Amino acid sequence: MIIYWPGWTLRTPPEIVRDLEWPAEEAMDFAERMRARHKVPLNNFPDLRSPLRLPVTSILKNTLKGNLMAMCGPFRSVLWLVSEAAAGRLEELVAARAQALSVPNVHRVAAVKNRSYGGNIICAGLLMVEDFVAAGREALGRWPDTDLVLVPKLPFDNLYQDLMEAPALRIADELKKTVWVVHDDGTYNPLLSKPYFAKGDDPFLELNKVMKEFNAAFEDESKLDAALGLIDAWPLATSRGELGRDEFRALLVGDREALPKEAQPLNQIFYLLDKTQAQCIETWPTTEESVCFRRWTFFVRRDGAWRIRSIILGAKQDLFE
Repeated sequence: MIIYWPGWTLRTPPEIVRDLEWPAEEAMDFAERMRARHKVPLNNFPDLRSPLRLPVTSILKNTLKGNLMAMCGPFRSVLWLVSEAAAGRLEELVAARAQALSVPNVHRVAAVKNRSYGGNIICAGLLMVEDFVAAGREALGRWPDTDLVLVPKLPFDNLYQDLMEAPALRIADELKKTVWVVHDDGTYNPLLSKPYFAKGDDPFLELNKVMKEFNAAFEDESKLDAALGLIDAWPLATSRGELGRDEFRALLVGDREALPKEAQPLNQIFYLLDKTQAQCIETWPTTEESVCFRRWTFFVRRDGAWRIRSIILGAKQDLFE
């Protein structure tokens, strides 16, 4: 059984807010009484008292390596941007674990206020990129020596976008810091880290070239075979199932017919996930002027070249929604 703490936002009418207001401490006390009285498994959401299950020790150890500015040594000053629901408990846990490990770097925890929803929304799952950016700027004003920012994975989908489809990459762009997205199991994705490349070794140029060659099949059917040659292995994993070469060729031909003549992506964004994995997110026009669809192309690097590993084709949507 679950008891939810009543939530309300900045758009909730005042007369309804009056009926929903219930101090969090009182809500948790009520849940504890009900749990004792009725002897049933009962959880209250959010639970602001139970110990956090985040493997903080593993995360602390991860921050002791990978700093490109310190020859891949430890980061000097780490900022944890977390929800208001977790901030107090996590701050105590991080301090205790850091002291036990005697880590050489400094760790600070800052709560991210939900400015997007407002009201009494304090959980991580409803935080937006803009909330992290605002909280990060405030925290960096206090601790400008920060060289690594940690944010939780929970607010983001598998493409690292928030509920408004804003990419988590924007946090790093706005804060001008290395940012890691930390998963519940303690692993992290350096998706947001600013990459350093030798002159003339920019992987985005190479990825753009591969994507351009693949998309050429939509302009000229004679280039279909060249596009198919960019696939890493058959069958190809797609959102429409695993497709063999002939099946995927037929799919490309069918998609060409749904596009305007000489169509090009309305926008195209590349993300470098790590040294051997990347993705490209594109928005394509259709023959219907106000309708578009998205395509996510995932790459793997083998033998010094980028190959297409899998493709997700999104549903059509109205451009003006």
